[in-house]
Amino acid sequence: MIKLEKINISFDRDVIIDSNIEINDNEITLLTGDSGCGKSTLLYLLGLISSQTNYRYYMDNTLVDIEDNKVISEIKKEKFGFLFQDNSLLDSLSIKDNIIYYAHIAGNEISDNEIDDLLYLVGINSQNKESIFPKQLSGGEQQRLALACVLAKKPEYIFADEPTASLDKTNTNKIIEIFKELKNMGITIVVASHSDSFNDISDKVYEIRDKKIVNIKNVDSGIKVNLDKEKNKYNFSFKDLWSYAETSRRRNKILKGIVTLFCVLAITGFVCVSNVLDYLREINIEFTNQIADHELVVFNPTNYSENILLEPNDIIIKHDEYNKIREINKVEAVYPLYHFMHYLHVAGDERNDLIVETRGATISTNSDLYNLTILPYNKYQKVDKNLYKDFKNNSGIYISYELAQNLGINSECTIVFELPVPVISFESDMVLTDASGKPKGEPILIDLDLCELYKFELKVAGIVDYNFYNRYDANGGSVIYMPNETMDEILNEVQHQYKNKNYQELYPEYTFKEWSPKAYLVYVDSIENMKEVKSKLEKINDNFVVRNDYEDSEQLINLVTNVQSISNKVLLIVLSIIFILMGVIFVIDTLNRKREFTLLKANGLNNNELIKIIGCESLIQGTKIFCWSLLFSILISYLFSMLMMNETRLISWNIFWLVLISAFVFVALPSLICAYIITRFQPDKILRN
Repeated sequence: MIKLEKINISFDRDVIIDSNIEINDNEITLLTGDSGCGKSTLLYLLGLISSQTNYRYYMDNTLVDIEDNKVISEIKKEKFGFLFQDNSLLDSLSIKDNIIYYAHIAGNEISDNEIDDLLYLVGINSQNKESIFPKQLSGGEQQRLALACVLAKKPEYIFADEPTASLDKTNTNKIIEIFKELKNMGITIVVASHSDSFNDISDKVYEIRDKKIVNIKNVDSGIKVNLDKEKNKYNFSFKDLWSYAETSRRRNKILKGIVTLFCVLAITGFVCVSNVLDYLREINIEFTNQIADHELVVFNPTNYSENILLEPNDIIIKHDEYNKIREINKVEAVYPLYHFMHYLHVAGDERNDLIVETRGATISTNSDLYNLTILPYNKYQKVDKNLYKDFKNNSGIYISYELAQNLGINSECTIVFELPVPVISFESDMVLTDASGKPKGEPILIDLDLCELYKFELKVAGIVDYNFYNRYDANGGSVIYMPNETMDEILNEVQHQYKNKNYQELYPEYTFKEWSPKAYLVYVDSIENMKEVKSKLEKINDNFVVRNDYEDSEQLINLVTNVQSISNKVLLIVLSIIFILMGVIFVIDTLNRKREFTLLKANGLNNNELIKIIGCESLIQGTKIFCWSLLFSILISYLFSMLMMNETRLISWNIFWLVLISAFVFVALPSLICAYIITRFQPDKILRN
């Protein structure tokens, strides 16, 4: 028995006020009244498919919590069946599949023979039931098939809303006869109708009159049938949701095919273009890395100039600062930068005029070599790859083109000369200045190098090309390039030789300290990381100035990056437009299916189960889009790689992830929007229209 109390129904006006109704078991109850009086709405309240909750609902004298969706869903699945004016069929399922699906919703297992029995009961031929769909039946057959689906649930109650409104007299009589037979089987039937056809078979009639529910007929037939509630239990599960989603793909095949095709083309185009742009950028970076200078020069200067160079009065870089430089991520190597040059401070001022002797070569008149400098070189500078003349010996000593011209050297020879080598440092006062030459703060202590003369005897291995210039100090082009290791050995040798010399006695006015480099060469692993490393170097000491000569290379990379960025933006715009179109198509399709989802909701499927159906449909379509897009993306990338001389880097895991993410965005996100729309469907409002 079902009983409702304190029923209040209103639209733009009140239609039912503070009324009650009682539905007895094993009876046919008719709800009647004028059009618009609230018959259907009252039926939806009884069938728990209304969004209203401001009334009391009793089932078998037990108060039902009508705000508990789980409880309501179970009641509608297992106990209720619904027959609506425009039938209750799922158009994407065949006759047989409709019956099976309704049975499974209620948790019933149903055999093929039972399906045939139900079809016989409602007067429908069971032949070809697997291949015939609802749209192929007449209106009367559709309504009778809908009744068979309701019966497949083995409900205790059937709620019928104007079940014969669109039927002719013959089909109306068939429905009435079936209702009488169902009553005899023990099923309780509630009909909302303005037709007089149901008056004769109804045990109880309620008329909605003057905003009240009035009982105008109450006949006790005295015949009560115990409804057989035994059911072949079936566990309605995710498998059924998946099966329904898979079957529903039959709907709008052309539309879904077009959607899939657009998605596949868009994703394939996006992935392939992005992949090629990434490849070209990578090739450009590799090429730039090969020809570009990865070198950063770190100075600790006392004066600022646009062209920072080694100066004798620079400030030493402390050992802890050097360690911080080495610890920077993406730094590949660090080398000290210092030079041996003629005008450094020599202890005791024992320096003589610079005389360079050459052996084994005919030379012209000596020129002014006051600015002769020895600079270290390392493997990154590729001095030996930039030679004007190579004398084919392994000394590793190279002279600049200008020095060779000054000395008249054009063949292998040995040069002998003396130059100061730093031994120790001493402190002196100096005022720092800014770029304009103005004082920058208070005077500071700087470190000057004190040197000892060292006699060099160097075998020349070659002459450096005239385009290879000295960019580290201001001493011009009279340069001898010596391997870093060789210079370190000479430096250590001289410093060890004079380590016991008491310089404090010679110069009591100065404070002496251990000698340290005033600049370092820092090599970065890739041209892309130059800017990042430079920024980190400048943060070690506010006075550090970091010079680099990679701007042209950086501009080239930036150009390629900008082209790639613009191309990606254009692609993203195109993808966004297609994504919006996809969303519109999905939403329109969902709105077109609102009656379908409402029927499922009315029969007990809750929002979570409906969302799972949408999820299954999206997964099926998304998988197709992903597989086809991945296949075409790999194929096109492979063909392009063949054109690029078997460049296998074009085929990578990036393709997989790009396709996967794109497919997710194209299918999953619109599906989430559709899932939200489905949760907002209200069966009483949709089915009433």
